[in-house]
Amino acid sequence: MQDTDKSTFLFYLRPSLIGNAVGIAVTLAFTAIFALLLTLIDYNGVMLTIIAMICCGLGAFANGLSASKATKKNGLLTGAVSGFIFALILTALSLMLNSGSVSIQSAIKAAICVVCAALGGIVGVIIFYIVISSFNQFINCSKNVYDC
Repeated sequence: MQDTDKSTFLFYLRPSLIGNAVGIAVTLAFTAIFALLLTLIDYNGVMLTIIAMICCGLGAFANGLSASKATKKNGLLTGAVSGFIFALILTALSLMLNSGSVSIQSAIKAAICVVCAALGGIVGVIIFYIVISSFNQFINCSKNVYDC
C-alpha cells in the first residue's frame, strides 16, 4: 500500500514540475509584454493589479495544460495540484519581494491560479484525446479506405 502511495505521488510530481516551469515562463513572458505596453500608455495602480492577475491566470492555465498533457488523465486534479504549487511559488516570491506582507490580493491570485490551472488541465486532457482519436481515425482509414 505504501508503494502505491509513493508511485501516485511521483506520478503527479513530475508533471507538476514540468507544468510549473512552463507556467513560470509564460507568466514572465506576459509580464514582459505588459510591461512594454505600460511604458507606452498612461496607467494607474488598479491597472497594475489587474494585469498581474491576468499574467498569473495565463501562466497558471499554461501550467495546468502542460501538466495534464504529461499525465494524459485526471486533468482537473492534475491542474489543480499544479496550480496550488504554482500559487505557493508565487506567494513565496511575493513574500520575499514585499518584505513579508500578505494581503487579500494574494488569496485572490492563489484562487485564480488554482482555477485557471484546473481549467488548463481539463483542456489539456481534452486536446490529448482529440488528437489521439483523430490519429486513430487516420490510421484506421489508411488501413481500409472503404471504412471512412
